[in-house]
Amino acid sequence: MEFRGIIFIIFLFLLLGVDSIAFPMNDLIRKLPGQLDVNFRQFAGLLKSMKMLMVEVFFYYFVRAEKDPMTQPFTICLTGGPDCSSVRDAFGSVGPFIVTKDAHGLQTNSFSWNKVSNLLFINSPIGSGWSYSNSSSDYNNEDDSIYKILLTFMKKWYENYPVFDSKALYIAGSSFAGHFVPNLANALLDDNKQSKQSEFNLKGLVVSKIVSN
Repeated sequence: MEFRGIIFIIFLFLLLGVDSIAFPMNDLIRKLPGQLDVNFRQFAGLLKSMKMLMVEVFFYYFVRAEKDPMTQPFTICLTGGPDCSSVRDAFGSVGPFIVTKDAHGLQTNSFSWNKVSNLLFINSPIGSGWSYSNSSSDYNNEDDSIYKILLTFMKKWYENYPVFDSKALYIAGSSFAGHFVPNLANALLDDNKQSKQSEFNLKGLVVSKIVSN
């Protein structure tokens, strides 16, 4: 019994250790204001990338799948505008919560996509939500610059969440994201071609009510 107890403690330690190493625990959300208890983890924070004197900072909100997150796919959620915050959708459509009618709390979303996927909401482009840059050239809506910046963000994000770099990846969006979604997909696939090892395991796109011209 004593030996089995030691083995169990070691196993538990390793299990918790792997979970802590695989995720940036400084970005862990303990509980949102007005939130009910849930059985999944949430993370949010600012992810910084630096190029010479340029500093680009993206705000993200990441929600793990309700069940078996390590076996579920991974979905990037973008929105339109093109200056709207994607985090809005996390609390109004596909995310795990909906703001209550009196705006004093949160209720769970029965139709949340995190029932079948891990979800990453990115405030993009630069200037939307809490994403910012020290370069005025980053504050534009030109497709080419947006995708290059998002590609840099995704590489940085995978560095912080390495357990997801081999997961099936989907990109979803609506409205003006009809530009963002397919063009980001092309940028990821082009980067795969230039890399010795495919970094992005892109499997599909999800778009609705899109603006594409």
